[in-house]
Amino acid sequence: MRKMFLAMIASSVAIGWASLALACGNHLQVLVLTAIADYPANPAPIEELRAEGPAALDELFKLRDQLTARIVAEGQRLKDNAEEGQRVAELERRISRLDRIIDQVGMQRYCSRSRLYWYTDLNKALEAARASGKPVLSLRMLGNLNEDFSCANSRFFRTTLYANDEVSKTLRENFVLHWQSVRPVPKVTIDFGDGRKLERTITGNSAHYILTPDAEVVDCLPGLYGPKAFLRKINEDLSLAKQVMALSPNDRGTKLAEFHTQQVSLLSQEFARDLARAGGTPELNSLTPEPAQGRQLPAAAPPANVAAGIARPKARIESRLIAAALPLTADPATLEDDAVWQRSAALHGEDA
Repeated sequence: MRKMFLAMIASSVAIGWASLALACGNHLQVLVLTAIADYPANPAPIEELRAEGPAALDELFKLRDQLTARIVAEGQRLKDNAEEGQRVAELERRISRLDRIIDQVGMQRYCSRSRLYWYTDLNKALEAARASGKPVLSLRMLGNLNEDFSCANSRFFRTTLYANDEVSKTLRENFVLHWQSVRPVPKVTIDFGDGRKLERTITGNSAHYILTPDAEVVDCLPGLYGPKAFLRKINEDLSLAKQVMALSPNDRGTKLAEFHTQQVSLLSQEFARDLARAGGTPELNSLTPEPAQGRQLPAAAPPANVAAGIARPKARIESRLIAAALPLTADPATLEDDAVWQRSAALHGEDA
């Protein structure tokens, strides 16, 4: 009876807040408070809240922060009082229900941690981007971001990437967010034969696309990124997107071609440097010099890596010096030594 009485009080308070908000003419607050008062007896007005966009999520978090503050205050002051302890427990249950609503409104599992609002309709995302002047970050994935069993990459994003405070803040302030399921995620079920079953996803991939408000692709971030690497890359792409958005349609293609040509060169150089540091310098004939812009090297003056390869014994000695002196590139597809890959990956451990 006591629990029921406390729950009735909590619901009455929420309904009272809703009535007050209605009297003040705040439609969004009415939706939020009504959702909390009615849930789970009646369905929360998720679609109406979704239609309000990120502003609805902001209101939900204001309420969540208020409830959390009350738990902290009352928990410290009344922790030895059994009856008041039940009141704190009721507040915690209400926050748990609120978190489920937040997940549905934000359309992301663990949205209560990331505080990110995701569009699932690309046209609406582009419309919001045009209104705000922000680029779109569009996640393409297997499964659904608001469900437990989405692809492994998206589960990592929800728990490690989007939940990172700096990543969350950067995404909220600078991008309109959108996700799209490309297809259902493959699953496997293990039946133990005694009524127990284990269900898991078995594969999946993902890609984050940076789009202008008119849906032009600026860049793509395929696969997994740790928070530091992701922040570095999206900040770089944010700057690029703003530059591209300021250009005429005729000039955008040139800008993007220049940027991505430069990126190919930089990535190749970084890979060669990592390979040398990891002790896996490849054969010299697998290294090629970065061509000088607009000119061909004469046949009579081969680059140092080609010349050194003629004398095989000393090429082994000179390879690291040449790799350090020239902007050489190596093909990752030719590297099959797992130990070298592990040492190379360890060089970027902080990014993960």
